[in-house]
Amino acid sequence: MIISVIVPVRNDRRIEECLNSLIHQDFPRDQYEILVVDNGSTDPEIPQIIQKFPVRYISEPRIGSYAARNSGIDQASGRILAFTDSDCILPATWLPTIKEHFEKKCCRICVGRSYSSQDSIVSKWIQSIDDVRSTKLLDQQIVNYFDTRNVAAFREIFLKDRFDSTFVSAGDLEFGLRITNQGERIHFLQQLEVEHRHSASLFAALKRGIRRGKGIARLQEKYGSFLFIDGEREWKFRNINLKSHLLRLTQNRFFCWLLLPAVVLANASLFVVLIVMKYAAPNSAITRSWFNYFDRSSLLLGRLLR
Repeated sequence: MIISVIVPVRNDRRIEECLNSLIHQDFPRDQYEILVVDNGSTDPEIPQIIQKFPVRYISEPRIGSYAARNSGIDQASGRILAFTDSDCILPATWLPTIKEHFEKKCCRICVGRSYSSQDSIVSKWIQSIDDVRSTKLLDQQIVNYFDTRNVAAFREIFLKDRFDSTFVSAGDLEFGLRITNQGERIHFLQQLEVEHRHSASLFAALKRGIRRGKGIARLQEKYGSFLFIDGEREWKFRNINLKSHLLRLTQNRFFCWLLLPAVVLANASLFVVLIVMKYAAPNSAITRSWFNYFDRSSLLLGRLLR
């Protein structure tokens, strides 16, 4: 077996489209396996959907996607382990691209980008945030960024290191930081792409931001306030990294609680402006700016709730 593809799922019926794309790869079917790790789904449809496909079904009762991925690693038999999520659709060239990369032996890990073709305004806003990182990563090639939506690595990488299952979010970023600090190299592969289907509601975007905020707060606790993950936006003034100083302040919950009322008021004010300007295009500068502010506010809320 050359490649083992590991997909965690919890109550996400989009797994059907994900698996359908995985079994239609331009790659010999006997050279890869698909492991679906059910992470405590309560939706009875999920096992029924999975049973439609020629995959290995694994049940992981410990709640958390990183615990599920670790369980998949334990059961995998491939020389290469590839990871994606249940809300992703893989192009038919995904596995061939991974195999071609590892045949060149330039790096033991490769990570790609995700895109979205959804028409939802919120989905487009979320994707615009992801696109900022992808654009920056294109200039680097060797990165410390690890994204389990679209990543592959030689099996031996996981013989001594696993995902930290205590993370609810950003556990993949933590893993990338940990292994690159140990000397591993991660290659950003531009042609390795997956389609990621974002949630289409502002409430879902809020939950996503809160979850990410909790994960980033954990990263700061583990690696310090001055950690930097490739592809992030830098806030600099006269060569001073303002972002790292602000992140250090947000480790203080008292400071966060003082800041929260102003953040809520600013969000409400901007939302009123959006209503008044309801005829403005969804991709106008003011709507994009408001959503970026909304996203950062949800990250702050996640830090408070950690």
